[in-house]
Amino acid sequence: MNQVSNRELSFLKANWDNFLYAVSVVDPEEQEYKLILQNYQEPQRGYHNLKHIQETLSDFEDVKEMLQNPLEVQMAIWYHDIIYDSTKQDNEEVSARIALNAAQKFGLGDSFGKRVHDLIIVTKGHLPSDNPDSRYLIDIDFGILGKDESRFDEYEQGIRKEYSQYPDKMYNYGRAEILKGFLERDFLYQTDYFREKYEANARKNLQKVIEILQK
Repeated sequence: MNQVSNRELSFLKANWDNFLYAVSVVDPEEQEYKLILQNYQEPQRGYHNLKHIQETLSDFEDVKEMLQNPLEVQMAIWYHDIIYDSTKQDNEEVSARIALNAAQKFGLGDSFGKRVHDLIIVTKGHLPSDNPDSRYLIDIDFGILGKDESRFDEYEQGIRKEYSQYPDKMYNYGRAEILKGFLERDFLYQTDYFREKYEANARKNLQKVIEILQK
């Protein structure tokens, strides 16, 4: 489930190479890329894996011309879930620090690294900061909610795998409450582009899974 195809792997590699080229960085022996692949392929990841990164980067490609600092958003996407452990509460904070260190290692400057760090932090609560690009990043991360029914079902199965330590009754209640919180928002998506693309289907998907979880 959620495995990336050879075509998707090629897309990921091309996106990474394009990012490095754009910021004039050489990744010696592709060490950083190998580290990223290694982390996102950890066996406990049911959803927060390479498939998720491929999908978010695909949405990024559609809106990058609308962003103030697209390279910062691109780097934030690559690193935003580089650390993921469902038993921990600081995944975003640790991932953000790793991204900041990578930006420094690449010589991208303190301001660049700090903005990437702060963009990753907003993916924790999915509420935008004063950086307008954060609205797009949140929507990109929420893109899965508006995918077709089959992909959304895979997503829910993947999340359940990541929280397999909880019994069904406890998980179903907690998951339903989280999703109801999303559904109660005036809008799931912060930007007109993603609101038009995903909002209606996302609400349909959420309503369906909440009903299943509450049975």
